[in-house]
Amino acid sequence: MRTNQHCPVVRRAVPADLPQVFEIEYEAFMPYGTAEEPAIIAARQSLFSEGFLVVEQDDRIVGYGSSEKWLQDPDPVTGEPPQAAHDPDGTILCITAIAIRNSYRGRGFGTDILDGLIDVAKRHNCRKIKLETSHAADFYLHRGFQIAKHKEQCGLSLTVLEMELSGGTSE
Repeated sequence: MRTNQHCPVVRRAVPADLPQVFEIEYEAFMPYGTAEEPAIIAARQSLFSEGFLVVEQDDRIVGYGSSEKWLQDPDPVTGEPPQAAHDPDGTILCITAIAIRNSYRGRGFGTDILDGLIDVAKRHNCRKIKLETSHAADFYLHRGFQIAKHKEQCGLSLTVLEMELSGGTSE
């Protein structure tokens, strides 16, 4: 992760970051009909703060990524409260969101967040990373994820992607 003053910094989110995260969520996902409610986002940050990252550029939060740890291997469900699935002992990291402000896209911030979440999965000895997306499958495929399946949910076409991990490292 980058750390100097003029480069982006990826760090764990704190509750004070949430208003900016809500803005980013709405901007990034509302056009696809997949924006989460603020209460769900806040619960994710509270339940698994290590798996909730922001990326800053010049003292502004320009993107974020959130995740949960699961014991079981169901498909992700948009709008599901994290309390229903998150388990601190889980071995599957589910990436619930990666979002970058529109005006900051194409600069590598999404990759910075994804790398940070992969590091979280490895530190927690997860065996798999899982996510679903309506529009960004190519981004994840270029980073080593594989398509697990395609599905329909609430009228949306979604792609479920996975990355297998072994011994805390990527295969």
